Amino acid sequence: DIKPHHAFTYLDKCEERSRGAKGNKEISLLQLILQRAVRKGIIDVNPLAVVDKLPTAPSSRYVSDHELDLALTVGRRLGGASLIVALALMTSYLCVRRSVETLDLERQHIGEKGITWTGAKKKGTDYLRTVVIEWSPELRALIDEALLIQRGKLCTGSFIFGNMQGDRYTKGGWKSNLKRLMDACVSQAAKDEIEFRPFCLQDLRPKGVTDKLAAKHLDV
Repeated sequence: DIKPHHAFTYLDKCEERSRGAKGNKEISLLQLILQRAVRKGIIDVNPLAVVDKLPTAPSSRYVSDHELDLALTVGRRLGGASLIVALALMTSYLCVRRSVETLDLERQHIGEKGITWTGAKKKGTDYLRTVVIEWSPELRALIDEALLIQRGKLCTGSFIFGNMQGDRYTKGGWKSNLKRLMDACVSQAAKDEIEFRPFCLQDLRPKGVTDKLAAKHLDV
Protein backbone atom coordinates (compact mmCIF):
# COMPACT_ATOMS: atom_id res chain seq x y z
CA ASP A 1 0.00 0.00 0.00
CA ILE A 2 2.98 2.33 0.28
CA LYS A 3 3.25 4.82 -2.59
CA PRO A 4 6.01 7.32 -3.42
CA HIS A 5 3.68 10.23 -2.66
CA HIS A 6 3.49 9.05 0.97
CA ALA A 7 7.21 9.68 1.37
CA PHE A 8 7.04 13.03 -0.41
CA THR A 9 4.10 14.14 1.75
CA TYR A 10 5.99 13.15 4.89
CA LEU A 11 9.09 15.04 3.77
CA ASP A 12 6.97 18.12 3.06
CA LYS A 13 5.66 17.99 6.62
CA CYS A 14 9.21 17.62 7.95
CA GLU A 15 10.29 20.66 5.96
CA GLU A 16 7.43 22.71 7.42
CA ARG A 17 8.60 21.75 10.92
CA SER A 18 12.28 22.51 10.20
CA ARG A 19 13.33 18.89 10.60
CA GLY A 20 14.39 18.15 7.04
CA ALA A 21 17.58 16.32 7.96
CA LYS A 22 15.70 14.01 10.34
CA GLY A 23 13.04 13.37 7.70
CA ASN A 24 15.69 12.45 5.15
CA LYS A 25 17.25 9.95 7.56
CA GLU A 26 13.88 8.37 8.35
CA ILE A 27 12.95 7.96 4.68
CA SER A 28 16.40 6.52 3.95
CA LEU A 29 15.86 3.97 6.70
CA LEU A 30 12.45 3.05 5.31
CA GLN A 31 13.98 2.65 1.84
CA LEU A 32 16.55 0.28 3.30
CA ILE A 33 13.89 -1.76 5.08
CA LEU A 34 11.81 -2.08 1.93
CA GLN A 35 14.87 -3.05 -0.11
CA ARG A 36 15.53 -5.80 2.42
CA ALA A 37 11.95 -6.96 1.89
CA VAL A 38 12.60 -7.15 -1.87
CA ARG A 39 15.72 -9.20 -1.25
CA LYS A 40 13.82 -11.66 0.95
CA GLY A 41 10.97 -11.99 -1.57
CA ILE A 42 8.36 -10.38 0.68
CA ILE A 43 7.60 -7.71 -1.95
CA ASP A 44 8.56 -7.51 -5.63
CA VAL A 45 9.34 -3.82 -6.01
CA ASN A 46 10.61 -1.17 -3.63
CA PRO A 47 8.01 1.60 -3.92
CA LEU A 48 10.43 4.15 -2.46
CA ALA A 49 13.43 3.21 -4.59
CA VAL A 50 13.58 6.73 -6.01
CA VAL A 51 12.60 9.54 -3.63
CA ASP A 52 14.27 12.94 -3.85
CA LYS A 53 15.43 14.04 -0.43
CA LEU A 54 15.04 17.52 0.98
CA PRO A 55 17.96 19.90 0.45
CA THR A 56 19.77 20.51 3.72
CA ALA A 57 22.68 22.67 4.78
CA PRO A 58 25.28 21.56 7.32
CA SER A 59 24.99 23.21 10.71
CA SER A 60 27.31 26.15 11.23
CA ARG A 61 26.43 26.55 14.90
CA TYR A 62 29.47 27.37 17.03
CA VAL A 63 28.83 27.35 20.77
CA SER A 64 30.83 30.14 22.39
CA ASP A 65 32.80 29.64 25.58
CA HIS A 66 30.55 31.99 27.52
CA GLU A 67 27.43 30.10 26.37
CA LEU A 68 28.87 26.80 27.59
CA ASP A 69 30.04 28.37 30.84
CA LEU A 70 26.59 29.89 31.42
CA ALA A 71 24.95 26.49 30.92
CA LEU A 72 27.23 24.99 33.58
CA THR A 73 26.63 27.89 35.98
CA VAL A 74 22.85 27.71 35.59
CA GLY A 75 22.90 23.91 35.80
CA ARG A 76 24.73 24.08 39.12
CA ARG A 77 22.22 26.59 40.44
CA LEU A 78 19.24 24.43 39.45
CA GLY A 79 20.83 21.14 40.49
CA GLY A 80 19.39 17.68 39.89
CA ALA A 81 18.62 16.75 36.29
CA SER A 82 19.66 20.18 35.00
CA LEU A 83 23.10 19.76 36.56
CA ILE A 84 23.43 16.30 34.99
CA VAL A 85 22.67 17.80 31.58
CA ALA A 86 25.12 20.67 32.06
CA LEU A 87 27.94 18.34 33.16
CA ALA A 88 27.26 16.09 30.17
CA LEU A 89 27.51 19.05 27.81
CA MET A 90 30.85 20.13 29.26
CA THR A 91 32.25 16.57 29.30
CA SER A 92 31.24 16.00 25.68
CA TYR A 93 33.11 19.17 24.74
CA LEU A 94 36.27 18.38 26.71
CA CYS A 95 36.47 14.82 25.37
CA VAL A 96 35.23 15.65 21.86
CA ARG A 97 32.67 12.85 21.94
CA ARG A 98 29.49 12.17 20.02
CA SER A 99 26.22 12.67 21.87
CA VAL A 100 25.38 8.96 22.00
CA GLU A 101 28.83 8.19 23.43
CA THR A 102 28.36 10.75 26.19
CA LEU A 103 24.94 9.42 27.16
CA ASP A 104 26.28 5.85 27.11
CA LEU A 105 29.04 6.62 29.61
CA GLU A 106 28.88 4.30 32.65
CA ARG A 107 30.74 4.03 35.95
CA GLN A 108 32.72 1.07 34.67
CA HIS A 109 34.34 3.35 32.08
CA ILE A 110 35.88 5.54 34.78
CA GLY A 111 39.43 4.46 35.60
CA GLU A 112 42.53 5.63 37.39
CA LYS A 113 44.15 6.99 34.24
CA GLY A 114 41.03 8.51 32.70
CA ILE A 115 37.80 7.69 30.85
CA THR A 116 37.61 4.78 28.42
CA TRP A 117 35.37 5.75 25.51
CA THR A 118 34.00 3.42 22.83
CA GLY A 119 33.33 4.95 19.44
CA ALA A 120 29.66 4.87 18.46
CA LYS A 121 30.23 5.11 14.71
CA LYS A 122 31.31 1.97 12.90
CA LYS A 123 30.49 0.26 9.64
CA GLY A 124 30.12 -3.38 8.77
CA THR A 125 32.69 -5.55 10.52
CA ASP A 126 34.68 -2.66 11.99
CA TYR A 127 36.11 -3.47 15.38
CA LEU A 128 35.00 -1.44 18.37
CA ARG A 129 37.28 1.57 18.66
CA THR A 130 38.19 2.50 22.20
CA VAL A 131 40.31 5.36 23.45
CA VAL A 132 41.32 6.52 26.92
CA ILE A 133 41.00 10.24 27.52
CA GLU A 134 43.43 10.94 30.33
CA TRP A 135 42.39 13.05 33.28
CA SER A 136 42.88 16.77 33.31
CA PRO A 137 42.05 18.58 36.57
CA GLU A 138 38.91 20.06 34.96
CA LEU A 139 37.67 16.74 33.55
CA ARG A 140 38.32 14.89 36.81
CA ALA A 141 36.41 17.55 38.75
CA LEU A 142 33.42 17.37 36.37
CA ILE A 143 33.12 13.58 36.64
CA ASP A 144 33.53 13.68 40.42
CA GLU A 145 30.76 16.28 40.57
CA ALA A 146 28.50 14.07 38.43
CA LEU A 147 29.16 11.05 40.66
CA LEU A 148 28.21 13.04 43.77
CA ILE A 149 24.77 14.09 42.49
CA GLN A 150 22.10 12.81 44.84
CA ARG A 151 19.75 10.50 42.97
CA GLY A 152 16.61 8.67 44.02
CA LYS A 153 16.65 5.95 46.69
CA LEU A 154 15.70 3.42 44.00
CA CYS A 155 18.70 4.34 41.85
CA THR A 156 20.07 1.12 40.35
CA GLY A 157 21.52 2.33 37.05
CA SER A 158 25.18 3.00 36.37
CA PHE A 159 25.04 5.75 33.74
CA ILE A 160 27.08 8.82 34.68
CA PHE A 161 24.75 11.17 32.82
CA GLY A 162 21.62 9.07 33.26
CA ASN A 163 18.33 10.10 34.81
CA MET A 164 17.66 10.35 38.53
CA GLN A 165 17.42 6.53 38.69
CA GLY A 166 20.79 6.17 37.02
CA ASP A 167 19.25 4.72 33.84
CA ARG A 168 20.10 5.92 30.36
CA TYR A 169 17.95 8.86 29.33
CA THR A 170 15.27 8.23 26.75
CA LYS A 171 15.33 10.60 23.80
CA GLY A 172 12.25 12.40 25.11
CA GLY A 173 13.53 12.59 28.67
CA TRP A 174 16.85 14.07 27.60
CA LYS A 175 15.25 16.64 25.30
CA SER A 176 12.84 17.72 28.04
CA ASN A 177 15.60 18.33 30.59
CA LEU A 178 17.86 19.98 28.02
CA LYS A 179 15.05 22.38 27.10
CA ARG A 180 14.49 23.21 30.76
CA LEU A 181 18.18 24.08 31.15
CA MET A 182 18.33 26.08 27.91
CA ASP A 183 15.18 28.05 28.82
CA ALA A 184 16.72 28.93 32.17
CA CYS A 185 19.93 30.02 30.40
CA VAL A 186 17.98 32.25 28.02
CA SER A 187 16.25 33.88 30.99
CA GLN A 188 19.55 34.39 32.85
CA ALA A 189 21.26 35.78 29.74
CA ALA A 190 18.47 38.32 29.32
CA LYS A 191 18.99 39.47 32.92
CA ASP A 192 22.75 39.71 32.41
CA GLU A 193 22.27 41.41 29.04
CA ILE A 194 24.51 38.94 27.22
CA GLU A 195 23.97 36.91 24.07
CA PHE A 196 22.86 33.30 24.34
CA ARG A 197 21.36 30.86 21.86
CA PRO A 198 20.15 27.43 22.96
CA PHE A 199 22.37 24.55 21.88
CA CYS A 200 22.32 20.78 22.15
CA LEU A 201 24.70 17.93 22.90
CA GLN A 202 25.40 17.38 19.20
CA ASP A 203 26.83 20.91 18.94
CA LEU A 204 29.65 20.25 21.41
CA ARG A 205 31.74 17.82 19.39
CA PRO A 206 32.08 20.28 16.47
CA LYS A 207 33.05 22.96 18.99
CA GLY A 208 35.65 20.64 20.49
CA VAL A 209 37.18 19.88 17.09
CA THR A 210 37.14 23.55 16.10
CA ASP A 211 38.82 24.66 19.31
CA LYS A 212 41.48 21.92 19.09
CA LEU A 213 42.31 22.94 15.52
CA ALA A 214 42.51 26.59 16.54
CA ALA A 215 44.88 25.62 19.36
CA LYS A 216 47.00 23.62 16.85
CA HIS A 217 46.59 20.35 18.73
CA LEU A 218 48.21 17.40 16.96
CA ASP A 219 45.67 14.74 17.97
CA VAL A 220 42.61 16.11 16.14
